[in-house]
Amino acid sequence: MNNRYLIPALELVPKSYENLLRLMPEDKLDIVSAEGRFTAREVVAHMADVEEMLLSRLKVAVETPGHAVSFFDEDQRAIDLDYAHSDVWEQLELFKKRRAETVEYVKNIQDWSGWNLHPEQGKMTAEDVISTGVGHDHYHIEHLTQLLVD
Repeated sequence: MNNRYLIPALELVPKSYENLLRLMPEDKLDIVSAEGRFTAREVVAHMADVEEMLLSRLKVAVETPGHAVSFFDEDQRAIDLDYAHSDVWEQLELFKKRRAETVEYVKNIQDWSGWNLHPEQGKMTAEDVISTGVGHDHYHIEHLTQLLVD
């Protein structure tokens, strides 16, 4: 992959989340968005959780091309892992740690031609996997921004 913005994008996202959380009043952490999606507290727990899955799927694409990855039910995981009662700052630190692991892995990928088989999206190249992750990051940055300004 020859995308000079990929590593900076991956590295900067946790700081964006932290900046938004620092601006957010404590009483807004548990307000559900207009779309009925996650609260700010749940978003941060979700990001920490999803980051582990992102790296796992990327590793499958790179290291064992053609293998299937399992379905990830984010709503059920939110319940199972009790996102709603998580410590937002602990989850942010976990997200930062896991993202740093992802960045380190991405920096060392030599061959981006690998792919995995996603249960809903079909064949996803390593580049598709990481690009989807970056898109997901920004979806939730907007989510937090909207919660902040509402």
